[in-house]
Amino acid sequence: MNRPTLPKPLLYLRLYFTAYRDRYYDLLQRVRTDGVGEEWLSFFLEGTEITARQAANAAVQILHLFEADRKKIHSLGRNTASALRVREFMQEHPLIKIGPMAKVLKLSVPTVTAALGHLTELVLPSVMGRRFT
Repeated sequence: MNRPTLPKPLLYLRLYFTAYRDRYYDLLQRVRTDGVGEEWLSFFLEGTEITARQAANAAVQILHLFEADRKKIHSLGRNTASALRVREFMQEHPLIKIGPMAKVLKLSVPTVTAALGHLTELVLPSVMGRRFT
């Protein structure tokens, strides 16, 4: 599967800095007063590594979920093709209205609506309550 890279950064370091707020502010102050730039850099790089590992783990979990969804969708019989197209489209465009989706996919609005109904029954129960860390 050859997909384009993300247009925005995947890492969100603010959560790490918030979790270690006291150390964050202490090091910022010490950079100003004591010139401990290397210690600050080490803290920043540690946060980057931890955040990157968490993001990679979440991405792997999401890919496994997509694959599990695909297997469930194959149980739909004659509705499989349209449901797969709708699901794959939604992976890249999670917030879209039915009409524009139907137009892009060159499917009728009733077909997209039915596919979404099937996806809701098959996929949504496995996603509800799931947390990606």
